[in-house]
Amino acid sequence: MRNLVIALMFPLISFSQSEQYFFLQTEVDARNAIFGGTVNEQGYNGVLKAGFSAQWFRADMFYEFFRDLNYETAGINLTHLFRYDHALKPGAGIQISVINKPKKLTPSLGFNGMLEYHFGRFFLSGRGEVKMRTDWDITVYSRFLGVGVKL
Repeated sequence: MRNLVIALMFPLISFSQSEQYFFLQTEVDARNAIFGGTVNEQGYNGVLKAGFSAQWFRADMFYEFFRDLNYETAGINLTHLFRYDHALKPGAGIQISVINKPKKLTPSLGFNGMLEYHFGRFFLSGRGEVKMRTDWDITVYSRFLGVGVKL
């Protein structure tokens, strides 16, 4: 999967464009932290991301972990950015991932809608996610809040 992400990002790296940057980001599932989720009580559900953004296109690799449910997932997000040259950037995209439960790997597909506010090298983000959880045969809706830094 890492090679796929590198192959997708390589052509973008070779072009000189404005609004082109690598980034690191962390997110927390706000609903899970405050109220609990679809299948759990309150708990910390975190996401770590690293990616590349070039004008209207963004690709990132992520790792999500939720210790209370013994849940981990890793994958890629491919996102279209609208108004990429503004401080407030909305986007929509797809997520392809693998869920790692004890002794079981299952594929998963998700859809994301996001809104970011950029100020200098930093940005704040809000993201809604609809994920088809093939490990439990359900659809889960999540809301994440995050902070990131451009490298």
